[in-house]
Amino acid sequence: MKEELEQQGNEVIKTSLEYLLRELSEKIKEHHASNDYNIFKALELQNNETFLHSNFIASLLDPNGIHNQSLYFLEKFLAQIKLITKHSIIITESTSIKIRKEYPLGDIHIPPKYNKPSGGRLDLLININDKYLIAIENKIFAIDQPYQLARYYNSLQEKFPDCIVLLFYLTPTGKPPSQNSISQKEKGEIKLNTNKDFYILSYKEHILNWLNETRIQLSDNRLKDIVEQYITIIKELIKRFIMLNTVEDLIFSKSDEPFNININMLRSVFFIGSNYLTIQKEIVNRLIKKIEARILTKPDVIKEDPVQDNEGIIVKYKVGSMGSNTLILKYLFSSTELYYGLKGTIRSYDSFDSMEKITKSSFTLRKKSSLFKKNTNQEATSEIEAICNDLENLYKEITK
Repeated sequence: MKEELEQQGNEVIKTSLEYLLRELSEKIKEHHASNDYNIFKALELQNNETFLHSNFIASLLDPNGIHNQSLYFLEKFLAQIKLITKHSIIITESTSIKIRKEYPLGDIHIPPKYNKPSGGRLDLLININDKYLIAIENKIFAIDQPYQLARYYNSLQEKFPDCIVLLFYLTPTGKPPSQNSISQKEKGEIKLNTNKDFYILSYKEHILNWLNETRIQLSDNRLKDIVEQYITIIKELIKRFIMLNTVEDLIFSKSDEPFNININMLRSVFFIGSNYLTIQKEIVNRLIKKIEARILTKPDVIKEDPVQDNEGIIVKYKVGSMGSNTLILKYLFSSTELYYGLKGTIRSYDSFDSMEKITKSSFTLRKKSSLFKKNTNQEATSEIEAICNDLENLYKEITK
């Protein structure tokens, strides 16, 4: 009886896992990202709230910024603000505009020790003629801190009593702040009011609308290209959060019961998370076997012991008895980046990047695979075949 119940339980979890993977697969197809080169990706800044998103938005909004577009970006942004708040803010060349990032609001004071929450550090503050304050809390990956928006609201009201304070909570998809963030009292009986004390901004709607509108009329092609690349980053950010929302929707019930969850779906998520590294290793190991079916059939190829740790997998195949040329495949777990190529005497070859000037590189010639960005099984199979062909052609070239 016990074994039968365990088997039934395993079947339920297996069904939940299959359903979860099917749902996520559909979302990936719906929201597939472009593989084009992107400077923000190249610098690995796409997930950094402060160093990319807050800083880049602030740089565009600054009339004195290096974009040399004067009030252009700020005017377009204020038009988006008007749609939400109904406040029409007019600016001219003579308007006093001060933009501050990471604006300090004093030491943090929270209940029950203090009657009124206050203090903290605001992501972005725009002061227009000491009349309007546009305060933005940029919340992408970080979670809400206790009384966070309430602290900002109270501090700004106290520090700038003669200003109209417009406090915004900016997220990728317009998700509202937690109840704890907007609470004024310990038990949460008094809270800030949406569309009165604070407003919700989203990258998906407001920031994208703002950037799309500005780029259309930009005459500076270099700046236009940078804005377009940032738009691509935002779209990918939104896709990621849609995926996360899909997982949440599958786990949590839509009922009002706060702890009504699909426990089998939750177990499936935990299973994927805890076995993610194992799955990655198996994928790469299967690729290695595919390569070796082609490469190790050559009489003068010797495989070195592969290096596998928590950072990645590196496998090398020495060509020739002297070992002066080595075919290499390198996979990095954290970034899912796959590189392959040659360490040896060839200076250039077809579409491979020459790494000879980068002395610390594992490669002389290197190519980056897009295997893990493919949309279909057929595309992935074609990419694996291309990798095998490239390595076999390198082998032929160095053994001429």
